[in-house]
Amino acid sequence: GFVSPLPCPMPGPQGLLRDLGPLPATVWKPLVSDAHRDAFAFLVEAADTGLAPHLEGWWRRLHPSACRAWTGARYKGCDLLRSTAWYVRPPCSCTYEYSDTAQPAACDPHFGALMEEITGVVATALGLEGDPPN
Repeated sequence: GFVSPLPCPMPGPQGLLRDLGPLPATVWKPLVSDAHRDAFAFLVEAADTGLAPHLEGWWRRLHPSACRAWTGARYKGCDLLRSTAWYVRPPCSCTYEYSDTAQPAACDPHFGALMEEITGVVATALGLEGDPPN
């Protein structure tokens, strides 16, 4: 059988958010459901969460024309056709690393405040009580 190489880093109740939160399990659409590998991914539509009214405003406020946190990305010395705005909640200061690309956490205070707002609203909608995950 499959044994996870890392312990679960989240304290508190363990299980799928689909089963722990306030939304009915029927609104969660399975994308990956492989119990043998302990691999699960579900999609829930914003309309089923009450988050839909927030999305346009968040998109507008996060757009690179309004948010200074976005930076270019490079791979093997070449510019990529994407930007990154990496956010982690304090006290974490992890750098996003993939292949030969490294992106430090954004330090724009407006971006940080917006990400905390989004995290709080989404966590509440999904029933994540207390300190939401990073």
